Amino acid sequence: MSASFASSDSNQSPLKLPTKPFDHSFIHDSLSDLSNNTLARLVEWAKLLPKSEWPPLMYSAKILHLNFLEELLSSSGVVFRKAINGNGKEDGDLKGCELEISSPEAFVALRHWRRSAIFQPIHSILFIVSGRQTEWPVQMGAILDFLHSLPTDSDDVYFSELDVYMDGTADGSVLDGSLIVNLAQAAFRSRCASFTLHTSDNNFALLPVAENSSVGTPHLESRLRTLRFNTSLLSNPHFLRFLRTWSSSWNNLAGLHLCFTCPASPNWPSFISLLRLPNLLHALLSAPDPESLFNFFGAHHKVITFELSNTGLLGFWPCPSAPLLQLKSLKLLTGPAQDVDRFLQLFLVPSALHIDLELDTEDPNDTRRAIFDTPAHLKFFRALAGRDLSRGALHIKFPDVDCFTEPFFELSEDIVIRPERAIRVVGVHVTLHCFDSVSVSMLLPIVSRWVLLFPCLEYMTLLSTCFEISDLEIRDFLSSITMVKPELSICFC
Repeated sequence: MSASFASSDSNQSPLKLPTKPFDHSFIHDSLSDLSNNTLARLVEWAKLLPKSEWPPLMYSAKILHLNFLEELLSSSGVVFRKAINGNGKEDGDLKGCELEISSPEAFVALRHWRRSAIFQPIHSILFIVSGRQTEWPVQMGAILDFLHSLPTDSDDVYFSELDVYMDGTADGSVLDGSLIVNLAQAAFRSRCASFTLHTSDNNFALLPVAENSSVGTPHLESRLRTLRFNTSLLSNPHFLRFLRTWSSSWNNLAGLHLCFTCPASPNWPSFISLLRLPNLLHALLSAPDPESLFNFFGAHHKVITFELSNTGLLGFWPCPSAPLLQLKSLKLLTGPAQDVDRFLQLFLVPSALHIDLELDTEDPNDTRRAIFDTPAHLKFFRALAGRDLSRGALHIKFPDVDCFTEPFFELSEDIVIRPERAIRVVGVHVTLHCFDSVSVSMLLPIVSRWVLLFPCLEYMTLLSTCFEISDLEIRDFLSSITMVKPELSICFC
């Protein structure tokens, strides 16, 4: 049977190929040749796949890239906030845009934005990083990969401001502080003008850096204009050594904010004393001592605004033995009453100085519990009475009525001995930092009588941060003052 089958098979004529050329007209050379409708249906079908499978499709064809990228970024929590122009509308130019990365998925999507066709310079980038041990290194690694991917051999500025905040979800773990060092190093080497790092009081471990290590070695002059650090790492001597080395490249720095609330390192006073920033105009320093402040202002004569806090962290504040140093450029001094009082024991200040008194806080993370330290304020006012502030102004904040450590507005028959009567400022700025509307109503008539104690007052402003002052309260406030001092200029903010 097999033989006959073979025999019959051999008698068939050989197969002939078609002589007509093959028609390729229905095959497209690229996806761009597809109609818009066909392409839309293709993308719609592909988006049914899990998002983890989108990247291969995104990078397979340019025409697919943007179709997938925009939805991938938005669904991952990447937020673009566009600037508002003068007409109150969003500006289409991304150069005024802020990018926010906060969710775990957004940190993964960050690298796709960096590689995409829509990557372009923006105004600022905000990273909100988790303090949990499992998420911290992953998210910090994503930030570092992004910063390291930016070319360093061109003059392009990819963002003007870089802000990194920890979201307060720390689980009590000790985190790897070397990631902060690497982040700061990458930020300093970028061309951004402002860098903010806020880690609060989270705990970090940081080992000393070897002498021959390149970490902390500046390779060019930084373009930084503003540097803000609020981190417990400022109490770490190894981190201070890193900053000290890098500070030699901060010749353009105009603003420096160094803040912490934990115990200060023994190296902190020497770090402040050795800073040399020729163009510094604005400064905030935590826990300075008298000697370091003397050295700091001796090297920075141009400073016009200065804020200080926690002057008691280093222990006893001794009275100065050297002559008072004159600060001719200082225009605004900010801090709690006790800290400002200590500062004025060391320096002669201009008569046009504005002094902004901050409230004390039991918990730095809870501004609702701001405390008015009555003895500290009265002590400061007594010291201020002998100062020449004939062109200056006083900024003061009052909290809820139950947040005064002792009664402050005792305007009775002893009014003649109130220290305000000898403070010769021309302006008083009052802020009612109250979270209770009843407190606002109670404070307004008292404040209207209190400001009249200042003998040379020419103007005052009043601001309520949380509650709007009613028209009736405004009229009552104005009438109680104008009856006594009609020439006083009053502004409600």
